[in-house]
Amino acid sequence: PVTHPLKTTGGMSNSGPPHSKIRLTPRENDVLMCLCRGQSNKDIGRSLELQDVTIKLHVRSICRKLEVTSRTQAVLKAFEVGLVKR
Repeated sequence: PVTHPLKTTGGMSNSGPPHSKIRLTPRENDVLMCLCRGQSNKDIGRSLELQDVTIKLHVRSICRKLEVTSRTQAVLKAFEVGLVKR
C-alpha cells in the first residue's frame, strides 16, 4: 500500500476546479483518503473505528458521487479531478 501522506481538498467547495460539483461529507473524505492509501474495508473500519458495513456504504456513496463503478476508479478519479493531492 501507498504510505506517503495524501491531502484531501475537501470536496465541499462551490467554485473553482472540476471537483467543485462533487460534494463529499467529511467522513466520505476520510474513507476516500484510506482508499487512496490502498486500505481494505476492514483496515479502513479499524482506523476510523467504523463497522465494515458502514465502510461499504461510504464507498458506494463515494462511487456514486464520482460517477464510477469501482473503488479503483474512485481513487483514479479523485486524483484526476483534484479531490486528493499527493
